[in-house]
Amino acid sequence: MLRLTQNLSLLWLLWLLFYNYYCHGNNHNKSFINNGYFHELNHDLYTESFNSMNHFFNKNVYTNLKLPQSKTSCTNDILNIILGIYEKKSWALQWLDATTHPPSGILGGAVHWVGSYDVCLKCLGYHSIENEEPKFHGSYCTMVFNMNTSIAIIPELRMSIGLCMPNTCTSEEVRSIINTTAYYLLLRLNQKESFCHRLVGDVQKDTWYYIAISICSVLTILVIIATSIDMFLYIKWYHIQHLNKYITGINHISERNSIENVNHIEEQTYRSLESDDIIHNDQELESVRLIDEKYLTTFNEYRKSILEKRIVTKILCAYSLPINTMKLCAKRNEDNKSNGTHNISLTFFDGIRCISMVWIIGAHILLHGYKLTNNLLILAGEFRRIWLFGMYFNGHLAPDIFFFMSGLLICYLCMGRITNVNGVKNYMKFWLMLIVHRFIRKRITGILFALSFILLSSLITYFTAYIHSFEIMDIVKEEIYVRPYTRCGTYMIGMLTGWLLYDYPRVEMRNTRRNQIFIVSIGYLVAAFLFVLPIFVSYGVLSGLLTEMSHRTAAAYLAFHRVSFTLGIGISVYLCATGWGKPINNLFAWSGFRVPARLTYSAYLIHPILVIIFINGAQTPFIIDQLEVVRLTASTTVFSYIVAYILSMTTEYPISILEKYLFR
Repeated sequence: MLRLTQNLSLLWLLWLLFYNYYCHGNNHNKSFINNGYFHELNHDLYTESFNSMNHFFNKNVYTNLKLPQSKTSCTNDILNIILGIYEKKSWALQWLDATTHPPSGILGGAVHWVGSYDVCLKCLGYHSIENEEPKFHGSYCTMVFNMNTSIAIIPELRMSIGLCMPNTCTSEEVRSIINTTAYYLLLRLNQKESFCHRLVGDVQKDTWYYIAISICSVLTILVIIATSIDMFLYIKWYHIQHLNKYITGINHISERNSIENVNHIEEQTYRSLESDDIIHNDQELESVRLIDEKYLTTFNEYRKSILEKRIVTKILCAYSLPINTMKLCAKRNEDNKSNGTHNISLTFFDGIRCISMVWIIGAHILLHGYKLTNNLLILAGEFRRIWLFGMYFNGHLAPDIFFFMSGLLICYLCMGRITNVNGVKNYMKFWLMLIVHRFIRKRITGILFALSFILLSSLITYFTAYIHSFEIMDIVKEEIYVRPYTRCGTYMIGMLTGWLLYDYPRVEMRNTRRNQIFIVSIGYLVAAFLFVLPIFVSYGVLSGLLTEMSHRTAAAYLAFHRVSFTLGIGISVYLCATGWGKPINNLFAWSGFRVPARLTYSAYLIHPILVIIFINGAQTPFIIDQLEVVRLTASTTVFSYIVAYILSMTTEYPISILEKYLFR
């Protein structure tokens, strides 16, 4: 025990020496952080936060707590812990060990001091005699402090510490004690995000818990019933098929056999069936002979004929797991020809959707991880050489791809159908808006209408960004990111691309090798320039490779970078759809993208929950580096699609089937 105390004292001494060098020595951080978005981290207030935190952890964290005058079970147990530490009791030192200590890497931005969650839960507390039964045990609490500095990508920097407190203390009591202590240390406790963790069994179950359990149970029962019905139908169909093969002699008769051989084989077949007790009398034999020809067809046709007779069974079977899985994996006719008038394949959209989804997941991991990373300063210094982070930082552009595809598909697919609709009433029923009909009917007016929306969307974003003096990384601000006009231009570019595919499905030029090389090279070079420009401009500013932009330049970037990005996507899509980009088309049209592409919607809904679980649920501080981000992106993507499959099979696909039943 003495050696343990000496080791702890040595650690505190090394920490104090390290801290004094940090506060009073040469500040090396300023030499490598040279961009406009991370230099605020070296502000003196950042150092003051660590200085206050050091006083808080000096010697014994429990002795620095400002306990209330009123004696409660919580304060009495804390006093017992303090007394046990002074008496060097083994159980008390375990509490001290479970509570957080200043970690290494503070110069690199280690602002989250987590302690040991598992050790804290095993801590036991005693009142007087060590051999008596423990009176309380450990409860892990996370206390969050607001720092007096921030950067553009993280509006509010926070420090967090892990404290091992008695389970007799409520979250309110712990926050009150820490808030009083932080007041004397010039720290600001974040009351909303500070709390004490509870075990799963200790969490009170509210009404929403029972509602969620009920919904999940009902969906599970529906899936089980529907799957059981389909299994029963399949067994019955298979038995009938097997029986009919014997009755009709499919397995024994060739088309070249004579009528005599047919009769001879049928007699032998019937005798063998009778000997096997399959057919017992002439009536059953006749019933088997009269089996409808539909029983000799596929299982889907047999299943459809049965379900058409029973409405309730038909509704229940919408939740059939094997049937919905087959539909998920099947290659549909519309995958080959997206429009009945034009032979244009849009299967390459599957690859675009999958890659965009991975991009979104990686961006959310980096965005959420920056709030919890323990190496923010090191990352700021090395940002310029990590180009992958530049891509992830611009993940806010990935949703624009889906807005673009939505506009393209709704225009391209519906233009072929609306030509068969007559009358204003039917037009309004089809489009729900007469102005869209005007856009389709009059080409010049429609193009000007779309271009005006693109221009207005960019101008509104420009003036919003300029008035608020937004910088490039303020793209996620509520005034810009979530506004409908922000992506209106993206949607209109998609609609214009759909119109081009409908009216000009082929480029009027001889498809020679020379023309292929010329069009593909020029087209994809322009597309790559428009696509890459908004991504690496922001990366250059963020990494310090480019000088900080003025407010006008930043506002112009925020206003037009989505238009540039979407135009690059549109050019690439048009070249692929019209047959001028076969290598890229074949890559994105790979059949392996088909299933993940159809699960994109569910994966988009579920992946933020998994990102929070993987990052916040870890018992060690999160460290951002290339390998960690790639590993976490890969694992989150896999689990997102697994959960998305379950979600689609229980909600999305059954509801789409029921919609066909209702509106057919």
